[in-house]
Amino acid sequence: MASNAGTRKTFIDSSITIGSSYNFHGLDLHWEFPSTTTDMTNLGLLFKEWREAVEKESKNSNKPQLLLTAAVYYSSVFCSLSYPAEAMENNLDWINVMAFDFGAPTWKPNLTEAPAALYNPFSEVSGDSGISSWIQTGFPARKIVFGLPYYGYAWKLKDANNHGFLAPANGPDITANGALG
Repeated sequence: MASNAGTRKTFIDSSITIGSSYNFHGLDLHWEFPSTTTDMTNLGLLFKEWREAVEKESKNSNKPQLLLTAAVYYSSVFCSLSYPAEAMENNLDWINVMAFDFGAPTWKPNLTEAPAALYNPFSEVSGDSGISSWIQTGFPARKIVFGLPYYGYAWKLKDANNHGFLAPANGPDITANGALG
């Protein structure tokens, strides 16, 4: 959708129509995850065009302007690609930083991990490092919402007496994927 001006416009117009017709306060984009330089460029264009369209719609309808937000990767860099932080700052009301799913027993079955560590003494992957990376891009802290999960994961431990971080494990426990809500 974001790679073509026409499909971006269709998405933008339809999202605004739906948001306005149901009296939403705003709209949130959740793209997991832009994975090329072109994707990141197009994401920036999408946000710019979306902002322009909600401003125009608000002026024409005399209704309050819809808020625009986005759910984003925990870090400002995804697979060595930087998010378009300036376009996001200029065109979004805030970002929802997904600081979770750093590890789970289905994709890291051999060692326990903290799925949503605020601080992680064993890795740079943490909520703190992610939020810091967004702020280091110049993105204002006042526009960052720190997202934490309301669930966890269970691993089948190799040794019940060794149950800390990085304990040897044999995949998920309790449920098929280890998820506990």
